[in-house]
Amino acid sequence: MKTEKIKTAVVLCIALLMIGTTGGVYLMSQTTAAEAKRKPVVGMRTFTKGTLVAPEPVIKAFSSTGGRTTNKTGPADIMYLAKPGDKITFSIKVDDVKKYEWQVNKKVDKTGEGNSLAWTVPNEKGIWEIHLKMTGLRRAQSSRGGKGEVHHEWVVSTLSVAEAPDFFD
Repeated sequence: MKTEKIKTAVVLCIALLMIGTTGGVYLMSQTTAAEAKRKPVVGMRTFTKGTLVAPEPVIKAFSSTGGRTTNKTGPADIMYLAKPGDKITFSIKVDDVKKYEWQVNKKVDKTGEGNSLAWTVPNEKGIWEIHLKMTGLRRAQSSRGGKGEVHHEWVVSTLSVAEAPDFFD
């Protein structure tokens, strides 16, 4: 009995923290996600009979470090120039993530470990998109109706001003 009360109190505290930071935690029992949005959790009893719906991951901070970069004023810059052979580490701090998927130019890069990727700029001229897809704890039951995922991207180039495109999408 005492253990059950402690578990309930812990769940209540976590839920209250989530309500304060995400704008809402909702109960999923035998309802659809749309119906759950209309039923905010308000008491301890509901936590013992339903499933808590997690929000999409929330990006808290991101950075890239290393290399001999130019046009970069700090680690939070997301688009800059680098030299071929530079070693750059991309990292991100995110809440509520279950899975990280790193991509370089739309191809999955398996060298990324969790929230960071150590990457070497290829020895050639080009532009590289370093993309990170983060999936939340309960992807199919996002509290805001989305896919339960967020994305972040950096762009690194070795092109000179004369070689660079006028427009980059």
